Amino acid sequence: MTVATLNWCLVDFRDGRHERIHMSEGTEVWRECMRWMRDVGVLDKAFVEGVSMMEFCSAIRDGVILCRLVDVLLPGVIEGVTLKPSSQFSCLKNITHFVDACKTHFSMRDEDVFEPIEMYNLSNFLKVLNVLSMMSYSEIALRHGLVPFPRRADSPGTHTPSSRSSFTGSSNGGDFAPSRHYRVISPTETEEAIYQALPDRVDDFALDEKIYDTLHYQNSKDESEEKVYDVIVKKALSESEFDRAGDPATARYLKFNPVSKRDHVIKEILDTEQNYVEKGLNMISKRFHSPLTNVLKEEDHRVIFMNISELWAFHSSFYAQLREAVFHTLGITGRSDERPRHSVGDVFLLNKHKFTLYGPYCLGLEDSRSKILQLEKTDASVRQRIMECCAALNAQQFKLQDLLCLPMQRVLKYHLLLRELLKDTSVNHPDYRSLESARAAMEDVNAYVNELKRDMEMKATVDEIERSITDLQMPHEWRLIDYGREHKDGEVKLAELTSPSSSAKFKPRYCFLFDKVLIVCKTNRSNTYTYKGAYIVTELKQERDVSSVISNGNGTLNAALGGTIRKLAANHTLTFTRMLGPNNGESNGDTVKILQMSFKNENQKQAWADAFRTARENSSPPVGTSQHHAHFSTFKEKSGDEWPPCCAVCHNYLKGMFFQGYKCDR
Repeated sequence: MTVATLNWCLVDFRDGRHERIHMSEGTEVWRECMRWMRDVGVLDKAFVEGVSMMEFCSAIRDGVILCRLVDVLLPGVIEGVTLKPSSQFSCLKNITHFVDACKTHFSMRDEDVFEPIEMYNLSNFLKVLNVLSMMSYSEIALRHGLVPFPRRADSPGTHTPSSRSSFTGSSNGGDFAPSRHYRVISPTETEEAIYQALPDRVDDFALDEKIYDTLHYQNSKDESEEKVYDVIVKKALSESEFDRAGDPATARYLKFNPVSKRDHVIKEILDTEQNYVEKGLNMISKRFHSPLTNVLKEEDHRVIFMNISELWAFHSSFYAQLREAVFHTLGITGRSDERPRHSVGDVFLLNKHKFTLYGPYCLGLEDSRSKILQLEKTDASVRQRIMECCAALNAQQFKLQDLLCLPMQRVLKYHLLLRELLKDTSVNHPDYRSLESARAAMEDVNAYVNELKRDMEMKATVDEIERSITDLQMPHEWRLIDYGREHKDGEVKLAELTSPSSSAKFKPRYCFLFDKVLIVCKTNRSNTYTYKGAYIVTELKQERDVSSVISNGNGTLNAALGGTIRKLAANHTLTFTRMLGPNNGESNGDTVKILQMSFKNENQKQAWADAFRTARENSSPPVGTSQHHAHFSTFKEKSGDEWPPCCAVCHNYLKGMFFQGYKCDR
């Protein structure tokens, strides 16, 4: 359906009233839409007041803000949103969540809503505005006291919070029925032209990710995690909490008044560590881990609490070492013996490898959270016991799943604290070098944990891609994730040539680019794909001069393709020749020698070219000597080996769940 045919009613007009409003009357409708989304709370006021229509389109095309919109109006009905999607596949998944919610919870029909690809490509943006307008006039939105759009000040039915009765829902739709008083969006010819030009400009804008900073989901754990950390770990220690130790050194520390910023940072490191161990890990272990042992099945208990006991044992020892180092550094304790004294930096360096306990813990957090939610829904006795544990523990009523995120919050703070301490330490200070090494060590631990988290999210995405492709052909017992991380996906025009002098039509295809392979598919409805073929990335050589590849073999252009080549050069095309070995290709029925990918604009072409270069360098990195043949490898934990392994060159941890580094085959 083209934009020109979209002069249709916002909702089902049976037994309803409507009036036609042109978008040129009063404020432009897209600004009215932003105003409404600002009132809902999903767009910041500064963003609404300072952006162009193209920037607004770019902000909502990945589906994140649209899903947040539904989450505010109906908390908890959308799950599995990718908050910072990096691929078209993830964006389409988000948009599909929104469209499904429109049909399920806002009583919209199939013909009312847009296709996810229309949102992503901005090929039918007027219909997007109509869907959002329909949502703004729904009884669900009106119950929040929000003024719908579009509106005119002189219209008799203009909504205000005091005139909500003007927007009663249909009796047969219940609370979820759309209001029967609405506006019809009818664009002028100029406005139609503007909307029709959006797809050509969609890739010209890079969205400032600051727009996501204010987005918090009702069913997201981020906000509650930070609150737990602030309340339990960052809260200042009271005198009574120090007095429990009863030793003279603790009494002197209690009276210590830091005067320099450096002393303040050192004190913060120790105080927050004490809170983390005593109010965090100790509390989780004694108030949840032990009491729930006989309530939960052994496997469920293991999934929920992971290796929390190991973390508690490690940090109890680490805190004792850190306390001694801090007391010595601040002059709380003197040198009563000849034992070597460790600095704060030394303590972190001595314990670096033990911090890798956080790797498996952070990997299991999502399964832990899911298991808790599942048991609370399906087992009343477990739910009741967990609620009792929470109620007996804290006035804030933190949930168990939020408390279990505390260790991940803590481990990602150490390098920041050490960075602050290093900034306030003179380069001539005797502790400077150890602090510098400690900061680097904890940054390495931080990167190790973060890469594990990212790879876990990547694996979940790749598994979704695998499930979405029908008839996918892979070697026995192989999974799609065995081909590496995904770098790019999207719609392209693809031509497969069997020889330099042959010709082939460009066909619409959806391609997924991984470290080792390019998967070619045909798009179906409902975000599913039909497998069409695959190409090994290292066998694809990008050609800069198309005419040097597609010719008659004597340096002259194939007459049938000369015009096509000139057109390709103008239409943003990448050309690859396949570097096949003598035993590959035709013997297997694969006769394609040249691959051409055509894109809508230069930005798309460059993005794909960059992705191919990254994938190729990952799979087959350049090495400085012919004595080595580097092989992109997944390192798996083996009994008796130190884990995680370290790079033999830089001595940092190999990071991620798969394809962490390289092995030499020679």
